[in-house]
Amino acid sequence: MIKTRGTRSGRLKRANSGPNSRLSTAPDTKEGAEEYLASHPLKRAWADIRPMWKQMLLASIFVIAGALARLAVPQAVRFGIDNGAAKGKAGVTNLLVAFAVGLFALAATYLFTRLQILKVSQLSEAYLLHLRRKVFAHIHSLDVDFFDKELTGRLVARMTSDVESLQNFAIQGLIVLISSALGFLLSLAVLVQMSWRLTVAALSVLPALVLATIVFRRRANPAYLQVRERVSQVMARLQENLTGVRVVQAYAREAKDAEKFEGLNEAQFEAQLDTARLQSLYFPAVEFLGMASVAIVLGYGSYLAASGAIGFGVVAAFLLYLSNVFEPIQQVSMLYNEFQAASAALRKLYGVLDVEPNLMDHPEARPLVVREGRICFENVSFYYEPPKPALDHVTVEIPAGARVAVVGKTGAGKSTLVKLAARFYDPDSGKVSIDDQDLACVTLRSVREQIVFVPQEGFIFSGTVWQNIAMDWDPNLRQDAIESARDIGLDPIFEALPEGFDTKLTGQGQILSAGQRQLVSLARAYFAQPRVLLLDEAASSVDPLTATAIEAALAALLDGRTSVTIAHRLTTASRADLIVVMSEGKIAEVGTHQDLLKREGHYAALWASWSRSASVD
Repeated sequence: MIKTRGTRSGRLKRANSGPNSRLSTAPDTKEGAEEYLASHPLKRAWADIRPMWKQMLLASIFVIAGALARLAVPQAVRFGIDNGAAKGKAGVTNLLVAFAVGLFALAATYLFTRLQILKVSQLSEAYLLHLRRKVFAHIHSLDVDFFDKELTGRLVARMTSDVESLQNFAIQGLIVLISSALGFLLSLAVLVQMSWRLTVAALSVLPALVLATIVFRRRANPAYLQVRERVSQVMARLQENLTGVRVVQAYAREAKDAEKFEGLNEAQFEAQLDTARLQSLYFPAVEFLGMASVAIVLGYGSYLAASGAIGFGVVAAFLLYLSNVFEPIQQVSMLYNEFQAASAALRKLYGVLDVEPNLMDHPEARPLVVREGRICFENVSFYYEPPKPALDHVTVEIPAGARVAVVGKTGAGKSTLVKLAARFYDPDSGKVSIDDQDLACVTLRSVREQIVFVPQEGFIFSGTVWQNIAMDWDPNLRQDAIESARDIGLDPIFEALPEGFDTKLTGQGQILSAGQRQLVSLARAYFAQPRVLLLDEAASSVDPLTATAIEAALAALLDGRTSVTIAHRLTTASRADLIVVMSEGKIAEVGTHQDLLKREGHYAALWASWSRSASVD
């Protein structure tokens, strides 16, 4: 048997994939896990951007050309002063030449800056497009246990606020960062060539600047990570409250929930203030050191020019170039908050991508071929959290084409049994097979295409009724979706809606009743034409009229298919071909309704209890 599942944490990379495998050697603490998941985000971003090398090359050419054009302006000023203005009338021609060269350099700077903005923006947006696609597809590849443990709001934050932070930095910030870095290096090289003495004087403030930057960075990194975490917590709480707003209002919990939200909101406020305090210390210090450097160069340069060591044009050009040295430092320091926010967002996004699915296709996995639909559980054990098993050495066979009901008390293992048959999980030991094919050895896609699980509460997507049935927005499928509903007798119910099958559904189908939402799920299941159908009983909490429609639809849906239904009403179980009775994760009894009543065991006790409660109702 091929084992592909590691731990069920759904958070960290997996190590051993044997039956008892748990977390790998990744850190157990939350902070350690974040560091583990966030390792080398810039290297990984580079790996994603590298295939776009043509766009990068073109953008680099424009950046370099723009930087060189900017360097020409101070040289024109130097030439105009020393060879033009300083020589009076004899230097008029040189002055005009310097003016023309400076004007041309400014025009070239404008042109190349415009082109670099366009190309860098195009490159940044292409990367963000790729990253959004990658994260979205990866989230869909994860297992149900991941979503059981992860707040939806956090995932929404990853795809919204985190991507937005990246976007803010990638489009404008990246341009500033690249052009500033290049301008700094080229200007520094020119300064050394012009006057090494002035260069040493200008850079005398550099040790203080480096020290301030090191201190700021060490304190800023955790502060910005904290901001991203607080943002995700606020969004998670907001999403949860919006989804459950009717429950909140029904229990008059508005004030209490507002207090909880206020606590998270204030925590985000404090986290943002922490970063603001750091900025208020660092950014003015950078600006002060830059102005101090200008003052030092102006004083020392004037002394050298007065003594004839250098020309006044050199001092003027040097001051202009000096702005190209410290202005980039100031720009980058002002950009640092965006960079830190983007870096933290990148760590979070790659943290999501570091989550590996518990269920993965084995390299030798083959497509599932359902010929008859016989399902076998062979000595299956399964743990959500050790040491108590959810299923304990379960062995049972579900005959091909049979309608099977699974019954038992809450926590008996009914849902777990069905979820293993749908391969939402792989067993920790034992084997689940369909037509003698181990589900752990077949491709997940083939399982999803031939085995459909219908939950008790039907989920409704934004779109029309027929689009929800088809799970597709292709207009060519509209008639097929309508035919599917008609085949199981549901067309009158949907046609009675305001716009029939074209009725638009929003807010998870709030205009539909719970029963109507379940009818959409049944029509959706029929449209998929599965070979095996797994259901969490759909008619357990709806009105009698809708329950009748559901029963009729189920009769058409289950015809000719193997089906396993988690039966909450024992009348449903009584009509099944076979009943599987579960107790404390084990198979207690298997048989028909009449056989199990005669045994006077678990099922007979459940039936008696249910009959008494039904008669009271």
